[in-house]
Amino acid sequence: MNNRLIVANAGNDTLTLVDLKNKYEIENIFLNNICRNRERVNIFSINRPCIGPHHIIKGSNDSIIYTANSYDNSVFKIDINKKTVIDTVYVGSCPKHLELLNGCIFVTNTDSNSVSVIDEKEFILLENIPVGEKPHDIKINNSENLIYVANSSGYSLSLIYLDSNKIDEIRLKFNPFHIIINKDKVYILCPQSNGTMQSIIQILDIKDNILLTELRVEGVILDMVVIEDTDILYTTNAFDGFLYKINIEKKNILEKYYLGGMPNCMLYNGDDLLFISDALKNCVTVFDYKKGKIIKNISVGLEPNGLILV
Repeated sequence: MNNRLIVANAGNDTLTLVDLKNKYEIENIFLNNICRNRERVNIFSINRPCIGPHHIIKGSNDSIIYTANSYDNSVFKIDINKKTVIDTVYVGSCPKHLELLNGCIFVTNTDSNSVSVIDEKEFILLENIPVGEKPHDIKINNSENLIYVANSSGYSLSLIYLDSNKIDEIRLKFNPFHIIINKDKVYILCPQSNGTMQSIIQILDIKDNILLTELRVEGVILDMVVIEDTDILYTTNAFDGFLYKINIEKKNILEKYYLGGMPNCMLYNGDDLLFISDALKNCVTVFDYKKGKIIKNISVGLEPNGLILV
């Protein structure tokens, strides 16, 4: 049972722990204050963050999480129960997203055009794999032992085949930002494509990488979730502050829910709730998508991005 939501706040180098079972009580953890073997920095004495936690994933051990720190060029290994950074690996420049597979952590380095590979057990850097321009998101096709990388300025996806060490590329008409792998499909989000105010969601067949359909949505779509076993897609629109409910097959917007602010990252709990971070209001919105209403707005740190349930 996932009883806690953890939020990575890039704007003030904190993690916010939200107790989902106890009236959404929160605790903010300042990463500089829980680092071992690291000079502590008084976060209130500087004008900008120096770590920039952007994305979080759970480790193989239930008490361990990993953060990609965009300003520090590092990945932290954190014991979330003890609230301690127990180790650090330095990777490429501006790490953004993480994935874990077969004992290895894969990290996109946006300003190095590479993916770093970290041995989870030893927590050491194994290699850096060159990919396309400005890699942002990364997702894993477990059945094929295959990694997809969204090259956000390269009009492409890089495909890393772990069994053969082969790297392939899928050329796209638009620059990809986020990826979802859902059963037999790959969903590719391309916000503000080609200088327009229109975002594109391309859907590929996972077997042969053929384009199945393409959705066009006005505005700046920053993230998306697919509700399992349905044709329903939810997206956040940073331009107008709405959450969109979209029918994938019919390519039409079914509902629009006003959230306000600048909604960006989304997390689906697998049941009835969406958690949506807001980089303008510095909060996380808890949204019951079955009832179509906001349950709670939770104040967190500055510029919340990554979200996980533990």
